[in-house]
Amino acid sequence: MPVYYVTPYFLKPEKSAAFRDWLGSAKAKKLIKAYEEETGVKYIGTFFSVLGFGTYDAEDWWEFKNYAAFDKIRESKVQNEIFDEVLPFLDITHFVPARLYRSASDVKIYFPKKKEK
Repeated sequence: MPVYYVTPYFLKPEKSAAFRDWLGSAKAKKLIKAYEEETGVKYIGTFFSVLGFGTYDAEDWWEFKNYAAFDKIRESKVQNEIFDEVLPFLDITHFVPARLYRSASDVKIYFPKKKEK
């Protein structure tokens, strides 16, 4: 079962529209496709918070076949190109934790054993 990696972030003031437009550009699509081919990771999409809902301005969703895919992204050359393109839009003055999800049917839940009296 896949693992979903979510990277939220804040955008610089008045950069949201330009970032949205960049995401739809031919250059962005080409870089994302190259990244997918290089790493085997699937881009689900970028989602913006709306109407004041949400903690962050936007977040990217990625689908990984397994945890081993994280090693592939560490070695990615395309990832650096993507960072160079998006960094002018991002407000990196805040720490933002990434999240990792698995489907409910695939997650393992552990409970401590009950101690016998």
